[in-house]
Amino acid sequence: MRFRFALACVAAIFLAGAASAQAAPSCRVDALNALNVPHITVTDAKPVAAKGAVPAHCEVLGTLVTQGAGLPDGSARFSMQLPDGWKQRFLYLGVGGNAGNLIPSASAVDRQLALGKGYVMVLTDTGHIGDGTTAKWARHPDGSLDRVKVADFFHRATHDMTVAGKAFAQAYYLAPVLHAYFDGCSTGGRMAMIEAERYPDDYTGIIAGDPAMDYNLNLGRVALQKAALQKASAYIPPELLAQIDARVTAQCDAIDGARDGLVQNPARCPVKAEDLQCKAGQTAACLNPDQTAFLKIYLTPIRDRQGRQLYAPWQLTHLVGAGGMGFGRSRLAARLETGPRSPGQLDG
Repeated sequence: MRFRFALACVAAIFLAGAASAQAAPSCRVDALNALNVPHITVTDAKPVAAKGAVPAHCEVLGTLVTQGAGLPDGSARFSMQLPDGWKQRFLYLGVGGNAGNLIPSASAVDRQLALGKGYVMVLTDTGHIGDGTTAKWARHPDGSLDRVKVADFFHRATHDMTVAGKAFAQAYYLAPVLHAYFDGCSTGGRMAMIEAERYPDDYTGIIAGDPAMDYNLNLGRVALQKAALQKASAYIPPELLAQIDARVTAQCDAIDGARDGLVQNPARCPVKAEDLQCKAGQTAACLNPDQTAFLKIYLTPIRDRQGRQLYAPWQLTHLVGAGGMGFGRSRLAARLETGPRSPGQLDG
């Protein structure tokens, strides 16, 4: 009896190995839709040749029907990359801001290495189309709340795409997903936390970076800065921002003991917004009074009526680029102009 059981186990292992080694379907829309994965429709597919550390893979775009939570069905766009050398690993990438696009917020290093390590990579727009900053999508044209899109954004699309994505990978490779991970920052970090709370069985491990959990507080900060920018003269153009950044870096770079172009401890940098206001006769690399007032708001923590800090201040260092004041234009908006791309093509 034990011998028969052992033979059965060996046979099962052999068959599982044979299934995983079997050639995957052609990387074509019709072949992928023929997998008949529930709620998934592939709209575009193309094989991508190996290049450098990125292995050959099938790049897929499609739509997912979202369901549940006592609400009508919704729809989310998704992007998926399926490496030729799959190691039965699944990686979901969170998105940033107010989502609505296929721009991952996960670590660029993680994404660049994942395909080479045999991960299928997946992400969605969380159930709506948007620019990542505004939230007009959350309301119907008549002003009423679009509960379907809100539910998809906060939890439904992520979970449904997790389930469908795993099913798609398993149907494509004829082998089970053995390890599943979630990786995201900011809104992607919130997505990770909600997955852990609501759907703890979805992932083996979760990376939740800088999770944007308190939307009321975040929107309050945005409203405050928007009010400060009501005057056109308060706007600081990217060129001037770079000049201000250079001034601050020149003064504070060496504070940490190394002049390397980095202000490693911004809290020790003594420069204040008012120090950057134009003096008599000064016209370059300085701010007008309205710009100074706005920068001061940007650098001031938000406190409640009891003086308790609710939102930490931004730092007056490294203002230019993806992590600085130019975030919206230099990182997100510029990418949207080129349209959605695959997770592996996008830098951090």
